[in-house]
Amino acid sequence: MSPRWFLGNDVVDTGHRGGLGKAQDDRFLARVCSEEERDRVRSSPDPDRALWAHWAGKEAIFKSASKALGAPPIFHHSSFRVTFREKALRGFLESPLSADKGALLGEGSYQDLSFAISVEGVGSSIHAVSWLVREDSSTPAYQAVSKESPESTRGPKTGFENRFSAKEWACITHRASALARIEVRRAIGDALELSEQSLEVRCGPGLPGRRIPSVWFGKKEIPLDLSLSHHGRFLAWAFLVTADS
Repeated sequence: MSPRWFLGNDVVDTGHRGGLGKAQDDRFLARVCSEEERDRVRSSPDPDRALWAHWAGKEAIFKSASKALGAPPIFHHSSFRVTFREKALRGFLESPLSADKGALLGEGSYQDLSFAISVEGVGSSIHAVSWLVREDSSTPAYQAVSKESPESTRGPKTGFENRFSAKEWACITHRASALARIEVRRAIGDALELSEQSLEVRCGPGLPGRRIPSVWFGKKEIPLDLSLSHHGRFLAWAFLVTADS
């Protein structure tokens, strides 16, 4: 059996009012970033976007590490290290956020685990995907999407009960969580040529926001590595179908 990839992902809505100007908050930077990461953010041509590229990478790595370890570790952002080459980061930041400029590639680590990171700007979002590094340095053939929600993401989850099974509903904490699952079920159904109405996105044990998702078709779990995220107006996911995942 081949090693698993342990996909993780995270999306940041850069237009969200809670994140504006955060790169100027020294206490926040000290809590979230290592000294090397802080220097990289401050010296960049766009410190806010540089911060959120690092943040999204750390959040994605946390999800990858949670899968690799079998349970979520304690989440201190500064323990999850992210490295981007200065020239690549500068090129990414100097382009308009919505431009199709390709992915910003980087590296990440947590304890003795090493990860690869791919960051893209989609609309006004920053979307990061991470995976466990293999000896051959290969890249998983995953599908990843960040999109602005077709409906408002604000508010409680009420009104969506009839669109989910009881096991799915137990995983959903609020409106954005429900919308993300509706969208990813559609994407997985299209990719696998399965009826989305027969798919379920369930979750493992643990605290909300820290539970590892799984995908089921009827009574059978699909061999699929899935990661979900949402922030502000944006919903995002990454998934990979493999026989041994």
